[in-house]
Amino acid sequence: MEPSRIILIGFMGSGKTWLGKKLAENIGNVFFDLDELIEKETGLSVGEIFHRYGEETFRQSERNALLQVLHQERFVLAAGGGAPCYRDQMRLMNRAGLTIYLKCSPETLFSRLKHESQKRPLLRDKTDERLITYIAGTLKQREPVYLQAGLILPADRLTPGELARHIREWPPS
Repeated sequence: MEPSRIILIGFMGSGKTWLGKKLAENIGNVFFDLDELIEKETGLSVGEIFHRYGEETFRQSERNALLQVLHQERFVLAAGGGAPCYRDQMRLMNRAGLTIYLKCSPETLFSRLKHESQKRPLLRDKTDERLITYIAGTLKQREPVYLQAGLILPADRLTPGELARHIREWPPS
């Protein structure tokens, strides 16, 4: 039996939203995307929040949205890439449900993100070289937090069916 609260974490581009939507459909849970909740609540895109008010304001909005979701009974949540690394949020997520780190290589992340970097505030206006350097460096900083997840899955080629199977088999015996 799968856990009723599943939280997908990992770097942007790791597949949290796509896999999360498929998983939620598969197991009958409601799906939440933290960035979409923030945009709905504020009426602004993530990019606009960063541009107008800065990262700290965005992170506070992110925390508020996270706390609202964590009070729900059954959900799959795609957390923002930086959400687990802000304040005590990784601890909160681990206490609320099964956290799953969708672990991707910097090369996979680069190939997924290079064509949409202008849509993502932290990647905007970076050359390919600066983008791969940023991804590798930021991933190295965040990974100690990501590795606190209850389940760590290689996600370079993870399918929704494989994700569901890993969750059904969790915890390992």
